[in-house]
Amino acid sequence: MLALLGAEVIKVESRKQLDFLRMAGVAGAGDSNNAATFNQMNLGVTSVALDLTTEAGRGVLIRLAAKCDIVMENLRGPVVGKWGVDYESVRAVRPDVIYMSSQGLGDGPYGGYQTFGPNLQAFSCVANLWAHPDDPYPVGSTLNHPDHVAGKQFLTALLAAVLRRDRTGEGCVLDCAQFEAAASLIGDKFLQHQLLPGSVHAVGNVSLDMAPHGCYPCEGDDRWCALAVENDEQWGRFREAVAAPWANDPSLATAAGRLARRAELDELVAAWTRERTVDEVEGLLRGARVPVSRVVRGEDMAANAPLHTDGLFSCVSHPTSGSRWYTGLPVVHGEAGRVPVRRSPLLGEHDEHVLFEVLGMSIEEVSVLMATGAAGY
Repeated sequence: MLALLGAEVIKVESRKQLDFLRMAGVAGAGDSNNAATFNQMNLGVTSVALDLTTEAGRGVLIRLAAKCDIVMENLRGPVVGKWGVDYESVRAVRPDVIYMSSQGLGDGPYGGYQTFGPNLQAFSCVANLWAHPDDPYPVGSTLNHPDHVAGKQFLTALLAAVLRRDRTGEGCVLDCAQFEAAASLIGDKFLQHQLLPGSVHAVGNVSLDMAPHGCYPCEGDDRWCALAVENDEQWGRFREAVAAPWANDPSLATAAGRLARRAELDELVAAWTRERTVDEVEGLLRGARVPVSRVVRGEDMAANAPLHTDGLFSCVSHPTSGSRWYTGLPVVHGEAGRVPVRRSPLLGEHDEHVLFEVLGMSIEEVSVLMATGAAGY
């Protein structure tokens, strides 16, 4: 996101230890530059290849850190300390650096643990809450949660730190534990557990305050709509829109009445939506000013012509992947419109730019680094 917003973001990587996203898909056949997920997630980024298992490679990294306003790392706990690029080491060469450490479990008693999405989902308790009461085990998710949430939340902290440095001249270290990004989304459940121990349990899509509230099947192959009736006024408009005899039951006129018959109401709403397409359900309920949205699939977004014409989706040319459509930022900058989408880098594509132009190294220095594999590999 920072790269798409115009910052020069330098990604330090290596052929010796590939970014795991470079190994996905067709990259598994050996083309590390043709990995769709990596290319989507690194639009506009600059790539320099350094072997950080070598002293010379680590020396280049600390010199590079001294040139940067922000240093971000999300390696397993002790690694940056062993490499000599932890906060204290970087602050010694760049006193006003903003240093962001994004460990799965933060800099604490579990800081050395290796984490990834699925175990962070469980640790933060969201996996259990996503399950339905009759599920035999927590369902979890195949989505990389909380990766994307954490990145967006931590961007806010980074920007705040930059503004603070502009005013005070002081840098800082940001300890951004990824599981906290997931836990922050269910803060009400932590409060509920504190006040009423044992009262938090798996509820699926159920709301304790609204009914109907959930995800309902529509006509067609695996098509669904999510909807919610937030209050009695919305229920009145919902009742008129669905025009079904059951909706006129006086016992459903109040939130208390609807919540008391939540399970039955879900079945009735599902029977109504199942006979209609997602377009019909959206059209009827949006026309009645009732919160509703289809569960958006990839093909829905790909078929949305306005999103292509205004630049949210941009066709970008890549040296090995060819021309493909990528998702840009959902940000419109005044009269200038959307920010442009720049392609992702080849591995080590910007070695010369970083070594010669950013660091000002001599030809002799760079030649030695390349010859020994400390850089360029």
